[in-house]
Amino acid sequence: MPLAKRQFELRVDEEGENLMRQVYELLAGHPELAFSRQELEGAALGTPVPVTQLSKFRRALEVLLGIGAVDQREVAGTDYYAFLQEFDTNTWVSKKIPF
Repeated sequence: MPLAKRQFELRVDEEGENLMRQVYELLAGHPELAFSRQELEGAALGTPVPVTQLSKFRRALEVLLGIGAVDQREVAGTDYYAFLQEFDTNTWVSKKIPF
């Protein structure tokens, strides 16, 4: 099955993009909160987290960080993730107004 050009550029397949969207929408829906990676894994993949999906999930999170959609900080030895800026989840282009 062919990939969309943006999926190719981001190096994710349809499933990876869906994981990106799930994580992004959770964080965007709660911009006042930061979630641990484990909390995001559980929300996106269910509990118990299927080990076979972890690498795809981690790539999705890496892409969200790379494009600037989410932010990551370590707090007390745990990585937390928070909403950073608005993106169009169909194109993964920032909605930030250029100056």
